[in-house]
Amino acid sequence: GKLMNPTIDLGSLWLARRDGASWERLDSFPEEPLEPWGQAAIAPLPGGEAWIAHRAGFWVEEDLTRYDGATMAVVDLPGVPDETPDNGQPPVRVFDLEADPDGRLWAIGYLSSDPKQAVLARYDDSGWALIDWPFPPPSEIPLDVDMAAGPDGVMWFACNEGLRSFDGTTWHSHLEGRLVYEVAVAPDGTVWY
Repeated sequence: GKLMNPTIDLGSLWLARRDGASWERLDSFPEEPLEPWGQAAIAPLPGGEAWIAHRAGFWVEEDLTRYDGATMAVVDLPGVPDETPDNGQPPVRVFDLEADPDGRLWAIGYLSSDPKQAVLARYDDSGWALIDWPFPPPSEIPLDVDMAAGPDGVMWFACNEGLRSFDGTTWHSHLEGRLVYEVAVAPDGTVWY
């Protein structure tokens, strides 16, 4: 197949996957139009499922989009106050997704009503669970977090105020007060930031 130019249909986003030597363009996202110049985070899960978080401008009206292997659907994070500002943003602006070694989906973002308030959630077979983010909000700029999963299941978070890690029970703070842009974990467990 031939990969289509993603700027042809401005105002819409679509998902494509490559299997072997060809590209497959999947159904376009619901709730269009969306801003085509916005960023997106994608987390593939076992079994052909993929989750997408849109990080576009003020026109995005959903938290997440889920591709279940056949169709796409908008998914809201449950348990989050359904209070949105007048600009039509969703209650949570999800800006990063990551799958851990057990195939669970992690999503992190912030409340639209308070861009310094972190929202962290994990999705598995039993549904969504909100996880407490025990750190104070950044002092001056909106929260921004990049997330990575280690092979041992420890989740790593690079943010405005340092590097954080969570082993499923205990949080640890590293590089306190430093602005850390991104984190990645190698297959041998080495953490890069």
